[in-house]
Amino acid sequence: MTKGKELFVARKSDRTVSACYEAAMIPTPHDALFKRTFGDPIHAAGELRAILPPALVVRLDFDALQVEPGSFIDEELSQRHADLLYSVPLGAERVMIYLLFEHQSTADPLMLFRLLRYMLRIWEQYLKAHSEAQRLPLLIPAVLYHGEERWSAPVGFEDLVELPADLRSELSPLVPHFRCVLDDLSQFTTEDLRDRSLTALGSLVLFLFKEARTAPDLIERLEGWVDALQKVWQAADGMSSLEAVTRYMMQVASKSARPERLKALLTRALGPKSQEVVMTVAEELIEQGIDIGIEQGIEQGIEQGIERAKAKQRRTLLRVLARRFGELPPEAVVQVEAADLDQLNAWFEGLFTAESLAHLLTQVPHPED
Repeated sequence: MTKGKELFVARKSDRTVSACYEAAMIPTPHDALFKRTFGDPIHAAGELRAILPPALVVRLDFDALQVEPGSFIDEELSQRHADLLYSVPLGAERVMIYLLFEHQSTADPLMLFRLLRYMLRIWEQYLKAHSEAQRLPLLIPAVLYHGEERWSAPVGFEDLVELPADLRSELSPLVPHFRCVLDDLSQFTTEDLRDRSLTALGSLVLFLFKEARTAPDLIERLEGWVDALQKVWQAADGMSSLEAVTRYMMQVASKSARPERLKALLTRALGPKSQEVVMTVAEELIEQGIDIGIEQGIEQGIEQGIERAKAKQRRTLLRVLARRFGELPPEAVVQVEAADLDQLNAWFEGLFTAESLAHLLTQVPHPED
Protein backbone atom coordinates (compact mmCIF):
# COMPACT_ATOMS: atom_id res chain seq x y z
CA MET A 1 0.00 0.00 0.00
CA THR A 2 1.06 3.56 -0.50
CA LYS A 3 0.16 6.94 0.88
CA GLY A 4 -1.09 9.91 -1.10
CA LYS A 5 -3.65 10.32 -3.82
CA GLU A 6 -1.57 9.24 -6.82
CA LEU A 7 -0.25 5.71 -7.15
CA PHE A 8 1.31 6.34 -10.53
CA VAL A 9 3.18 9.54 -11.35
CA ALA A 10 4.45 9.13 -14.90
CA ARG A 11 6.86 11.59 -16.50
CA LYS A 12 6.33 12.44 -20.17
CA SER A 13 9.76 10.99 -20.97
CA ASP A 14 8.68 7.65 -19.49
CA ARG A 15 6.92 5.20 -21.80
CA THR A 16 5.11 3.15 -19.17
CA VAL A 17 4.42 -0.54 -19.56
CA SER A 18 0.68 0.05 -19.84
CA ALA A 19 0.95 2.70 -22.54
CA CYS A 20 2.73 0.30 -24.86
CA TYR A 21 -0.01 -2.29 -24.56
CA GLU A 22 -2.92 0.14 -24.64
CA ALA A 23 -1.84 1.74 -27.90
CA ALA A 24 -2.43 -1.42 -29.91
CA MET A 25 -5.84 -2.37 -28.48
CA ILE A 26 -8.87 -2.48 -30.78
CA PRO A 27 -12.00 -2.41 -28.60
CA THR A 28 -14.78 -4.97 -29.05
CA PRO A 29 -18.41 -4.08 -28.24
CA HIS A 30 -17.89 -5.78 -24.87
CA ASP A 31 -14.77 -3.70 -24.13
CA ALA A 32 -16.44 -0.45 -25.12
CA LEU A 33 -19.45 -0.90 -22.84
CA PHE A 34 -17.34 -2.30 -20.00
CA LYS A 35 -14.98 0.69 -19.99
CA ARG A 36 -17.74 3.22 -20.69
CA THR A 37 -19.63 1.99 -17.62
CA PHE A 38 -17.11 0.75 -15.09
CA GLY A 39 -14.48 3.28 -16.08
CA ASP A 40 -16.68 5.73 -14.16
CA PRO A 41 -16.06 5.48 -10.38
CA ILE A 42 -19.77 6.07 -9.68
CA HIS A 43 -20.72 2.83 -11.47
CA ALA A 44 -17.55 0.92 -10.54
CA ALA A 45 -18.06 1.42 -6.81
CA GLY A 46 -21.28 -0.61 -6.77
CA GLU A 47 -19.73 -3.53 -8.66
CA LEU A 48 -16.68 -3.61 -6.38
CA ARG A 49 -18.82 -3.44 -3.25
CA ALA A 50 -20.79 -6.44 -4.56
CA ILE A 51 -17.81 -8.70 -5.24
CA LEU A 52 -15.10 -7.85 -2.69
CA PRO A 53 -14.96 -9.46 0.78
CA PRO A 54 -17.44 -7.67 3.11
CA ALA A 55 -14.79 -7.16 5.81
CA LEU A 56 -12.73 -5.20 3.29
CA VAL A 57 -15.69 -3.32 1.79
CA VAL A 58 -16.63 -1.70 5.10
CA ARG A 59 -13.11 -0.25 5.44
CA LEU A 60 -12.68 1.08 1.89
CA ASP A 61 -13.52 4.70 1.13
CA PHE A 62 -15.38 4.27 -2.15
CA ASP A 63 -16.20 7.99 -2.27
CA ALA A 64 -12.50 8.49 -3.10
CA LEU A 65 -12.27 5.65 -5.64
CA GLN A 66 -10.05 6.53 -8.61
CA VAL A 67 -9.58 4.90 -11.99
CA GLU A 68 -5.88 4.64 -12.81
CA PRO A 69 -4.73 5.11 -16.42
CA GLY A 70 -3.50 2.32 -18.65
CA SER A 71 -4.21 -1.20 -19.84
CA PHE A 72 -2.00 -4.19 -19.08
CA ILE A 73 -3.36 -7.01 -21.23
CA ASP A 74 -1.48 -8.79 -24.02
CA GLU A 75 -2.11 -7.37 -27.49
CA GLU A 76 -2.98 -10.78 -28.92
CA LEU A 77 -5.62 -11.27 -26.21
CA SER A 78 -7.24 -7.86 -26.58
CA GLN A 79 -10.27 -9.40 -28.31
CA ARG A 80 -10.86 -11.64 -25.27
CA HIS A 81 -9.97 -9.42 -22.32
CA ALA A 82 -10.46 -5.84 -21.17
CA ASP A 83 -9.22 -4.35 -17.93
CA LEU A 84 -9.51 -1.49 -15.48
CA LEU A 85 -7.27 -0.56 -12.56
CA TYR A 86 -8.65 1.25 -9.52
CA SER A 87 -7.12 2.71 -6.40
CA VAL A 88 -9.11 3.32 -3.24
CA PRO A 89 -8.18 4.46 0.30
CA LEU A 90 -7.91 1.93 3.09
CA GLY A 91 -7.33 4.11 6.11
CA ALA A 92 -4.28 6.27 5.41
CA GLU A 93 -3.12 4.01 2.58
CA ARG A 94 -4.37 3.29 -0.93
CA VAL A 95 -4.86 -0.20 -2.32
CA MET A 96 -5.21 -1.22 -5.95
CA ILE A 97 -7.99 -3.34 -7.41
CA TYR A 98 -7.43 -4.81 -10.85
CA LEU A 99 -10.65 -5.80 -12.64
CA LEU A 100 -10.14 -8.06 -15.66
CA PHE A 101 -13.15 -8.52 -17.94
CA GLU A 102 -13.16 -11.97 -19.53
CA HIS A 103 -15.61 -11.96 -22.43
CA GLN A 104 -15.01 -15.35 -24.01
CA SER A 105 -17.95 -17.73 -24.09
CA THR A 106 -15.99 -20.30 -22.03
CA ALA A 107 -13.55 -20.05 -19.14
CA ASP A 108 -9.83 -19.74 -19.92
CA PRO A 109 -7.93 -22.53 -18.08
CA LEU A 110 -4.81 -20.33 -17.88
CA MET A 111 -6.59 -17.17 -16.74
CA LEU A 112 -4.69 -17.10 -13.43
CA PHE A 113 -1.36 -17.26 -15.27
CA ARG A 114 -2.38 -14.36 -17.52
CA LEU A 115 -3.69 -12.46 -14.50
CA LEU A 116 -0.35 -12.86 -12.70
CA ARG A 117 1.45 -11.46 -15.74
CA TYR A 118 -0.83 -8.41 -15.80
CA MET A 119 -0.35 -7.88 -12.07
CA LEU A 120 3.42 -7.91 -12.51
CA ARG A 121 3.10 -5.20 -15.14
CA ILE A 122 1.11 -3.05 -12.72
CA TRP A 123 3.74 -3.44 -10.01
CA GLU A 124 6.48 -2.69 -12.55
CA GLN A 125 4.72 0.54 -13.47
CA TYR A 126 4.39 1.39 -9.78
CA LEU A 127 8.10 0.83 -9.15
CA LYS A 128 8.94 2.97 -12.16
CA ALA A 129 7.05 5.84 -10.58
CA HIS A 130 8.36 5.09 -7.05
CA SER A 131 12.01 4.09 -7.43
CA GLU A 132 12.56 4.49 -3.71
CA ALA A 133 9.89 1.95 -2.76
CA GLN A 134 10.96 -1.07 -0.70
CA ARG A 135 7.56 -2.76 -0.65
CA LEU A 136 4.73 -3.25 -3.13
CA PRO A 137 1.21 -1.88 -2.72
CA LEU A 138 -1.62 -4.30 -2.09
CA LEU A 139 -3.12 -5.37 -5.42
CA ILE A 140 -6.41 -7.28 -5.43
CA PRO A 141 -7.15 -9.21 -8.65
CA ALA A 142 -10.76 -9.65 -9.76
CA VAL A 143 -12.31 -11.25 -12.86
CA LEU A 144 -15.69 -10.35 -14.35
CA TYR A 145 -16.88 -13.25 -16.52
CA HIS A 146 -20.02 -13.43 -18.65
CA GLY A 147 -19.61 -16.69 -20.55
CA GLU A 148 -22.47 -18.99 -21.47
CA GLU A 149 -21.29 -21.73 -19.10
CA ARG A 150 -20.37 -21.58 -15.43
CA TRP A 151 -16.70 -20.78 -14.72
CA SER A 152 -14.76 -24.05 -14.45
CA ALA A 153 -11.12 -22.90 -14.50
CA PRO A 154 -8.99 -22.53 -11.34
CA VAL A 155 -9.38 -19.39 -9.22
CA GLY A 156 -6.22 -20.16 -7.21
CA PHE A 157 -2.83 -19.95 -8.91
CA GLU A 158 -1.41 -22.94 -7.05
CA ASP A 159 -4.03 -25.14 -8.77
CA LEU A 160 -2.30 -24.48 -12.11
CA VAL A 161 0.99 -26.03 -11.01
CA GLU A 162 1.58 -29.78 -11.25
CA LEU A 163 2.95 -31.12 -7.96
CA PRO A 164 3.76 -34.74 -7.15
CA ALA A 165 1.10 -35.95 -4.74
CA ASP A 166 3.61 -37.38 -2.30
CA LEU A 167 5.60 -34.10 -2.17
CA ARG A 168 2.71 -31.63 -2.23
CA SER A 169 3.08 -30.50 1.38
CA GLU A 170 6.84 -29.95 0.96
CA LEU A 171 6.63 -28.20 -2.42
CA SER A 172 3.49 -26.15 -1.95
CA PRO A 173 5.28 -23.33 -0.06
CA LEU A 174 7.59 -22.92 -3.09
CA VAL A 175 4.69 -22.17 -5.47
CA PRO A 176 3.12 -18.69 -5.77
CA HIS A 177 -0.18 -18.56 -3.87
CA PHE A 178 -2.96 -16.13 -4.70
CA ARG A 179 -6.61 -16.26 -5.58
CA CYS A 180 -8.75 -13.92 -7.65
CA VAL A 181 -12.14 -12.51 -6.80
CA LEU A 182 -14.47 -14.03 -9.41
CA ASP A 183 -17.75 -12.46 -10.51
CA ASP A 184 -19.26 -15.21 -12.66
CA LEU A 185 -22.47 -13.75 -14.09
CA SER A 186 -23.59 -17.14 -15.40
CA GLN A 187 -24.42 -18.33 -11.88
CA PHE A 188 -26.68 -15.38 -11.04
CA THR A 189 -30.30 -14.84 -11.98
CA THR A 190 -31.63 -11.55 -13.31
CA GLU A 191 -33.17 -10.96 -9.89
CA ASP A 192 -29.77 -11.46 -8.25
CA LEU A 193 -28.30 -8.73 -10.42
CA ARG A 194 -31.17 -6.37 -9.68
CA ASP A 195 -30.66 -6.94 -5.95
CA ARG A 196 -27.09 -5.65 -6.09
CA SER A 197 -26.58 -2.11 -4.86
CA LEU A 198 -25.42 -0.81 -8.22
CA THR A 199 -26.42 2.24 -10.20
CA ALA A 200 -29.20 1.71 -12.74
CA LEU A 201 -26.67 1.75 -15.58
CA GLY A 202 -24.35 -0.68 -13.78
CA SER A 203 -27.17 -3.19 -13.18
CA LEU A 204 -28.46 -2.85 -16.74
CA VAL A 205 -25.00 -3.42 -18.20
CA LEU A 206 -24.43 -6.56 -16.13
CA PHE A 207 -27.82 -7.84 -17.32
CA LEU A 208 -26.81 -7.21 -20.94
CA PHE A 209 -23.45 -8.90 -20.45
CA LYS A 210 -25.27 -11.94 -19.08
CA GLU A 211 -28.12 -12.15 -21.60
CA ALA A 212 -27.43 -10.24 -24.83
CA ARG A 213 -25.30 -12.85 -26.61
CA THR A 214 -27.65 -15.78 -26.08
CA ALA A 215 -31.19 -14.62 -25.26
CA PRO A 216 -33.48 -15.01 -28.31
CA ASP A 217 -36.06 -12.74 -26.66
CA LEU A 218 -33.84 -9.92 -25.39
CA ILE A 219 -36.39 -7.20 -26.13
CA GLU A 220 -39.06 -9.06 -24.14
CA ARG A 221 -36.60 -9.45 -21.26
CA LEU A 222 -35.84 -5.73 -21.40
CA GLU A 223 -39.49 -5.06 -20.59
CA GLY A 224 -38.58 -6.00 -17.01
CA TRP A 225 -35.87 -3.34 -16.97
CA VAL A 226 -38.00 -0.36 -17.94
CA ASP A 227 -37.44 1.26 -14.54
CA ALA A 228 -33.66 0.99 -14.97
CA LEU A 229 -33.88 2.37 -18.50
CA GLN A 230 -35.87 5.33 -17.20
CA LYS A 231 -33.28 6.07 -14.52
CA VAL A 232 -30.46 5.81 -17.06
CA TRP A 233 -32.33 8.18 -19.41
CA GLN A 234 -33.00 10.71 -16.65
CA ALA A 235 -29.36 10.89 -15.52
CA ALA A 236 -27.16 13.82 -16.48
CA ASP A 237 -25.41 11.73 -19.15
CA GLY A 238 -28.58 9.84 -20.07
CA MET A 239 -28.35 10.36 -23.82
CA SER A 240 -24.77 9.05 -24.12
CA SER A 241 -25.43 6.15 -21.73
CA LEU A 242 -28.49 5.06 -23.69
CA GLU A 243 -26.48 5.31 -26.91
CA ALA A 244 -23.82 3.04 -25.38
CA VAL A 245 -26.24 0.27 -24.35
CA THR A 246 -28.17 0.58 -27.62
CA ARG A 247 -24.96 0.24 -29.64
CA TYR A 248 -24.00 -2.83 -27.62
CA MET A 249 -27.36 -4.52 -28.16
CA MET A 250 -27.39 -3.82 -31.91
CA GLN A 251 -23.90 -5.27 -32.31
CA VAL A 252 -24.04 -8.23 -29.94
CA ALA A 253 -27.72 -9.20 -30.26
CA SER A 254 -28.36 -8.09 -33.84
CA LYS A 255 -31.05 -10.72 -34.52
CA SER A 256 -33.19 -10.03 -31.46
CA ALA A 257 -32.41 -6.33 -30.88
CA ARG A 258 -33.45 -5.03 -34.29
CA PRO A 259 -33.69 -1.25 -34.57
CA GLU A 260 -37.45 -1.08 -35.09
CA ARG A 261 -38.09 -3.27 -32.03
CA LEU A 262 -35.69 -1.26 -29.88
CA LYS A 263 -37.25 1.95 -31.08
CA ALA A 264 -40.74 0.72 -30.15
CA LEU A 265 -39.63 -0.38 -26.67
CA LEU A 266 -37.74 2.84 -25.91
CA THR A 267 -40.57 5.01 -27.21
CA ARG A 268 -43.01 3.31 -24.85
CA ALA A 269 -40.59 3.49 -21.92
CA LEU A 270 -38.86 6.83 -22.44
CA GLY A 271 -40.86 8.85 -24.93
CA PRO A 272 -40.44 9.76 -28.60
CA LYS A 273 -37.14 11.61 -28.17
CA SER A 274 -35.40 8.30 -27.45
CA GLN A 275 -36.06 7.27 -31.08
CA GLU A 276 -33.24 9.62 -32.09
CA VAL A 277 -30.80 7.48 -30.12
CA VAL A 278 -31.73 4.32 -32.02
CA MET A 279 -31.52 5.99 -35.42
CA THR A 280 -28.23 7.72 -34.63
CA VAL A 281 -26.60 4.47 -33.53
CA ALA A 282 -28.05 2.58 -36.52
CA GLU A 283 -26.61 5.17 -38.90
CA GLU A 284 -23.18 4.96 -37.29
CA LEU A 285 -23.08 1.17 -37.45
CA ILE A 286 -24.24 1.11 -41.06
CA GLU A 287 -21.58 3.64 -42.01
CA GLN A 288 -18.98 1.42 -40.32
CA GLY A 289 -20.22 -1.61 -42.28
CA ILE A 290 -21.37 -3.43 -39.14
CA ASP A 291 -24.19 -5.96 -39.48
CA ILE A 292 -27.09 -4.96 -37.27
CA GLY A 293 -29.49 -7.72 -38.24
CA ILE A 294 -30.53 -6.79 -41.77
CA GLU A 295 -31.29 -10.04 -43.61
CA GLN A 296 -34.16 -9.68 -46.10
CA GLY A 297 -33.84 -6.01 -47.02
CA ILE A 298 -33.64 -2.86 -44.95
CA GLU A 299 -36.52 -2.06 -42.65
CA GLN A 300 -38.22 1.29 -42.92
CA GLY A 301 -36.39 2.79 -39.94
CA ILE A 302 -33.00 1.81 -41.34
CA GLU A 303 -33.93 3.18 -44.74
CA GLN A 304 -34.59 6.49 -43.04
CA GLY A 305 -31.22 6.25 -41.32
CA ILE A 306 -29.43 5.67 -44.62
CA GLU A 307 -31.19 8.63 -46.20
CA ARG A 308 -30.13 10.81 -43.30
CA ALA A 309 -26.54 9.59 -43.71
CA LYS A 310 -26.68 10.45 -47.42
CA ALA A 311 -28.06 13.90 -46.69
CA LYS A 312 -25.31 14.56 -44.18
CA GLN A 313 -22.61 13.47 -46.63
CA ARG A 314 -24.11 15.65 -49.40
CA ARG A 315 -24.11 18.70 -47.12
CA THR A 316 -20.50 18.06 -46.17
CA LEU A 317 -19.45 17.66 -49.80
CA LEU A 318 -21.22 20.87 -50.86
CA ARG A 319 -19.42 22.83 -48.11
CA VAL A 320 -16.03 21.43 -49.11
CA LEU A 321 -16.68 22.04 -52.82
CA ALA A 322 -17.57 25.66 -52.14
CA ARG A 323 -14.33 26.13 -50.20
CA ARG A 324 -12.30 24.53 -52.98
CA PHE A 325 -13.96 25.98 -56.07
CA GLY A 326 -15.92 29.00 -54.81
CA GLU A 327 -19.66 29.60 -55.23
CA LEU A 328 -21.29 26.56 -56.83
CA PRO A 329 -23.55 26.82 -59.87
CA PRO A 330 -27.14 25.63 -59.31
CA GLU A 331 -26.73 22.66 -61.68
CA ALA A 332 -23.77 21.40 -59.63
CA VAL A 333 -25.82 21.56 -56.43
CA VAL A 334 -28.64 19.63 -58.12
CA GLN A 335 -26.17 16.98 -59.30
CA VAL A 336 -24.77 16.50 -55.79
CA GLU A 337 -28.22 16.39 -54.21
CA ALA A 338 -29.24 13.59 -56.60
CA ALA A 339 -26.11 11.45 -56.13
CA ASP A 340 -25.99 8.11 -54.33
CA LEU A 341 -23.39 7.15 -51.73
CA ASP A 342 -21.04 5.50 -54.23
CA GLN A 343 -20.97 8.64 -56.35
CA LEU A 344 -20.48 10.87 -53.30
CA ASN A 345 -17.54 8.73 -52.19
CA ALA A 346 -15.99 8.92 -55.64
CA TRP A 347 -16.19 12.72 -55.57
CA PHE A 348 -14.65 12.84 -52.11
CA GLU A 349 -11.75 10.69 -53.31
CA GLY A 350 -11.10 12.94 -56.33
CA LEU A 351 -11.68 16.21 -54.53
CA PHE A 352 -8.10 17.36 -54.12
CA THR A 353 -6.71 16.09 -57.44
CA ALA A 354 -9.44 17.38 -59.75
CA GLU A 355 -8.38 20.30 -61.97
CA SER A 356 -11.80 21.94 -61.81
CA LEU A 357 -15.32 21.48 -60.49
CA ALA A 358 -16.51 20.36 -63.91
CA HIS A 359 -13.70 17.82 -64.13
CA LEU A 360 -14.52 16.45 -60.66
CA LEU A 361 -18.23 16.04 -61.39
CA THR A 362 -17.47 13.88 -64.42
CA GLN A 363 -15.74 11.29 -62.24
CA VAL A 364 -17.71 8.09 -61.63
CA PRO A 365 -17.23 5.30 -59.06
CA HIS A 366 -14.81 2.51 -59.93
CA PRO A 367 -16.53 -0.87 -60.48
CA GLU A 368 -14.62 -2.47 -57.59
CA ASP A 369 -15.98 0.17 -55.19
